[in-house]
Amino acid sequence: MIGSMTAHSIVMAMQQAPASPDDTYLFVAIGLLVVGLVLFALEFFIPSGGLLGLLTAVAMLGSIGSMFSYSTSWGLIYGAVLLASAPFAIVQAIKVWSGSALGQRAILSAEADRVPRRDDDGEEIAAPRSRAQIERGVTGVAATVLRPVGFVDFDGVRVDAVAESGFVAEGERVIVIGHVDGQPKVRTLPQLP
Repeated sequence: MIGSMTAHSIVMAMQQAPASPDDTYLFVAIGLLVVGLVLFALEFFIPSGGLLGLLTAVAMLGSIGSMFSYSTSWGLIYGAVLLASAPFAIVQAIKVWSGSALGQRAILSAEADRVPRRDDDGEEIAAPRSRAQIERGVTGVAATVLRPVGFVDFDGVRVDAVAESGFVAEGERVIVIGHVDGQPKVRTLPQLP
C-alpha cells in the first residue's frame, strides 16, 4: 500500500509540475550555430570543393533542430531568422572576401588579361577594352588552342572566342567573321609566304 501510494504521488507530482525545456538543447543549438559560422568563414579561404559549405548547412540545420527540441515556438522564430538572414550573410561574405588580398588574386579582372602592345617608338598602342568592341574584320592571334573555344589575343586584349572550323592551333592568325552569344567567331587566316 505504501509503495503504490508513493508511485501514485510521484505521477501526480509530475503531472502538476510545469514542463521546463531542457537547457542542453539550447546550448547545443548555440554551439552548432558557432560551428556553422566558423565553417562558413572557412569556406571562403580553404578550397574544399563545397564540402565546408555542405558541413555549414548540416550544422545550421542541426542548430535549428536542436532549437526545436528546446522549444517549438523558439525553434520557429530561430529557424525563420536564420533562413531569412542567410542570403544577406552570403552576399556580405562575398563582398568582404572579394576585397581581400586572396579574393583579389582569385578573381580575374579585365586588366589582368590585358597585355600592353608597343609600337616601334615604345609607345603603347591603344587596344579595344572588351570583346564587345571587337568587330567583324579585326585580326588577332590564337593565344591558346581553339577546340572550338579558346583565347585569342586582339591587340593586347585576350578574349575568349569561337573557331568557325572547330579547331585552330595556338599562334595562328585569325580574323573575326561574326559573333556567337557575344563571343567573337573567328576563322584562320591563310599563312603569308
